[in-house]
Parts: sequence; structure tokens; C-alpha cells
Amino acid sequence: KVGGLAMGIGGALAVDTAVVCDVDGTPLEIVDNVDLAPRVPVAAGDRIAVHGELVHDPGRQPVVHWTHHDPAGRHPDGWIDWNGRRYA
Repeated sequence: KVGGLAMGIGGALAVDTAVVCDVDGTPLEIVDNVDLAPRVPVAAGDRIAVHGELVHDPGRQPVVHWTHHDPAGRHPDGWIDWNGRRYA
């Protein structure tokens, strides 16, 4: 379930971030590179399904990134499902 949202530039990349809670209530930060995938028009309270790479960074909440295709083919392609549509 989506909590907070932010859009902007992360370094040289345009990224959207969302703080969500997984099915156990654990908060996760989802980072989506909107230079590589369409922007997902989520709102607080929406339910989404996410496939990406989970990274545990000590001192921070877990982060899921690579939620889009990898043009270089080094990572498995990720996606975000929202409202019956897959964003990849």
C-alpha cells in the first residue's frame, strides 16, 4: 500500500520514489527510473505490486530499485503493476 510519494531528479536521472508497506507492514522505499519506464500515476493509499531488486542499506529502510527494464541487460527486468496495467 502506497504511503508517501516524491518525484524529482536523483543525480542525473529522473526518478519517482514511493514509500510503501509490504503485506507484513514493513516500510519499503520504491525507486523507479522514469527515464527508462513510464511514470506510474499512483496516489497515497493505492495498492501496487512491484518486481525489482531489494537492497538493505544499514541505517535506512529497505529500497527496491530496478523496477524497470535494463537496456544493458545486466539486471532482470523489473516492473510495477498498478490499476490493471504493468509499467516496465
